[in-house]
Amino acid sequence: PPGQKEAHHILHCPHEMVANLFSPGQDTVRLIGIVHHLHERGRAARTYIVRDGKRIPLALQPHFDYNFQASIPLNVTLQRGDALEAHCTYDTSKDAEEVVWGERTQDEMCINLLRFTPAPPTSSQFMCASLTTPSKQEVTFMGRQTMSTDLIRSTRGHPLPDEHGKYDLPWAQPLSTTFAEYGCALGFPPKGNPPKANPPTANSALMTTAAGTLFFVATIWTVRHD
Repeated sequence: PPGQKEAHHILHCPHEMVANLFSPGQDTVRLIGIVHHLHERGRAARTYIVRDGKRIPLALQPHFDYNFQASIPLNVTLQRGDALEAHCTYDTSKDAEEVVWGERTQDEMCINLLRFTPAPPTSSQFMCASLTTPSKQEVTFMGRQTMSTDLIRSTRGHPLPDEHGKYDLPWAQPLSTTFAEYGCALGFPPKGNPPKANPPTANSALMTTAAGTLFFVATIWTVRHD
């Protein structure tokens, strides 16, 4: 919407769709990198894992810069049963009309490109997206799998606080010590030492195992009709 200093867009990719990333009989994949892609109104980009009823910070860019959109290295295990969330924040205070999704710089996007390994034998690219249909229904989908976005928000997760600043799910500590400082950004109380994490080995894993990409897209703005 126009005229807002902080306009938010959210995507919760449910675990039933994230399950496509796993090969048969495999219960984990290694996340090795992520890129947040927004356009010039983008002010912040955040990605979370939802596991066991808790929200885990995966990658946070609270001061997103359109001119610096580099890959963030990761060394984190994604488990079967996990869900993923994207949260993009924009400054639309100078806009008088609804901002639309589009490839032009003056339009906007909310895309998370998440690299993982190993890729399943069926495909190395996946897209989890949310859009508004011509009948004004919001739908989240991956391939032929679909789910009502409103149902996801009410029963699975929606990472925006209510008017009292309360979130729908409790926060969990980051999975990697690389991002242990995220606890401060989210207001975690200190809880002893941060969890131990293995040193990054993403490059060597890429050389020996096929990698895949999850295009994590929150396309929930009105479609342009020229």
